[in-house]
Amino acid sequence: AYTTQDKSVYYLLFPSNQLEFAIWIESCRMTDLIINNETLQIQKEVILEEKKEVIDNRPYGSLNLKLPKKLFITGGYSTEIIGLEEDILNASVDKTKRFYDNFYKPSNALLTISGDIDIEKTSDLIEKYFGQIPDKGKTIKSEFESGFVYKEEDETIYDNVNLPGLFISYRVPGENTDEFYSLDILGNMLSWGESSFLYRRLVHDKMLAAEAGIMYEPKEHAGIFTIYAILMPGIETELVKSEIDSVLHEITNGKFNESEIQKAKNLIEAREIYKLQTNLSKCESLSHYKVFYGNAEEVNRITDKYNSIDKASIVKTASKYLSVNKRVIFRYIPKNNKSGF
Repeated sequence: AYTTQDKSVYYLLFPSNQLEFAIWIESCRMTDLIINNETLQIQKEVILEEKKEVIDNRPYGSLNLKLPKKLFITGGYSTEIIGLEEDILNASVDKTKRFYDNFYKPSNALLTISGDIDIEKTSDLIEKYFGQIPDKGKTIKSEFESGFVYKEEDETIYDNVNLPGLFISYRVPGENTDEFYSLDILGNMLSWGESSFLYRRLVHDKMLAAEAGIMYEPKEHAGIFTIYAILMPGIETELVKSEIDSVLHEITNGKFNESEIQKAKNLIEAREIYKLQTNLSKCESLSHYKVFYGNAEEVNRITDKYNSIDKASIVKTASKYLSVNKRVIFRYIPKNNKSGF
């Protein structure tokens, strides 16, 4: 299983002769939640250990907690998906049960099965195990709300890291929009491979950074587009920030050619085809487009949408959303270095 800020996904991989057993297991998740203080406490400890591993004890990991609060001011995606420690500790059996009753029911779920199956037999099994599950009433959902960033925010963090890190983040439109496809192509142009703009400028040519790239997190309602660099020792973050801004200035002024766009599209097309090679990835893609966009067949139109993006679209999107007045900057400095390097 895994959870994002938009969905929770449970999945099983099994031989086709165990189809009924797998459907029964999935129906059990939705039938009832057996929980008490002891079992809840065990899960709290598991989550807190996970938080230590992926956030607290990970270099630059606090970015995952600090950044959403800056980009999504009044709500929306302002809390990291794993949650705050106090929220985890304060979770009660009653709160957990209410959450389960509100969301874990047939009308709020999608079941997707892919593989060596007989359609009629599979439908009968789904009816057998899911058909009698009560729906527990209407699902309560809150509207997405969040204030926007209209200035540059800049914060320096002295942390237990070996090399300085620079993270420049922008709030961008949600996935499956024209802007999403433009930004995904641009992200590949900026960071995919040694010939990409950021690697060539920061790592190869000027040797300012040991690593540079893009972290793009598209979500249903909005996304986060982060340009990052892990600096070489002794290099000032301001110098690297100026170089990144210079690269963005070239992008917004159209100083790149069609071959670079086509290279990015080719890489993305290969990625999308690879995602459909397994039954599990097919299920994930079909489910995602059905839940969020009402049509699983959208998965067959992804390549066409990427190919419809041209140079003008990329320039327009970059100019609109990757602005110095709409971003949050985090500078991570090793604790033993207070000079700003």
